[in-house]
Amino acid sequence: MNGAAGVRACNGRVGVVALGLSGLIPLLGLFRKPPGTAVLIYTLFVAAVLLRKPVVALADRMGGRPAPFPFRVFLVSGCLTEYFARLNNYLAAAPKPALFHPHLLTHLILGRCFYGA
Repeated sequence: MNGAAGVRACNGRVGVVALGLSGLIPLLGLFRKPPGTAVLIYTLFVAAVLLRKPVVALADRMGGRPAPFPFRVFLVSGCLTEYFARLNNYLAAAPKPALFHPHLLTHLILGRCFYGA
């Protein structure tokens, strides 16, 4: 199989199944003691890719100019990343968690500024 045929095969059902299965891998971290939640953002990314049409329809209903949409996506993904990192530190009872701020709301606001920049 040459390279072009391999790319076409991965874009079909095999690629979708492989992407879906790869999105399940971070869920295995939930079975650890303490549960690992920091990489769950990848599972949400895979879900967004596989459910692209409803996500795009939701974005269209949000309205606004099309230019700030990527900015909104960065802010939402940054908040989710920081939330999962915060949850990971909380469940692990880390004595010195790697956080922007010890209070959750302030931490998420600072995370939005970090990822929005």
